[in-house]
Amino acid sequence: MPGDRIVEVAGILTPTVNDLDNVLSGKRSGVTYPVTVGRGGALVTLQIPLDREP
Repeated sequence: MPGDRIVEVAGILTPTVNDLDNVLSGKRSGVTYPVTVGRGGALVTLQIPLDREP
């Protein structure tokens, strides 16, 4: 959602955009991963599938 801040992907903290890129580059497309976001002062964990590569 607009305003969400991704803080963790599959148990790995992602404090910067570079950290997020590094984590995602090591993940397989087509697989669903837990993603924790900061939303309105709370942490929410979502199950997000990575798009398959074309």
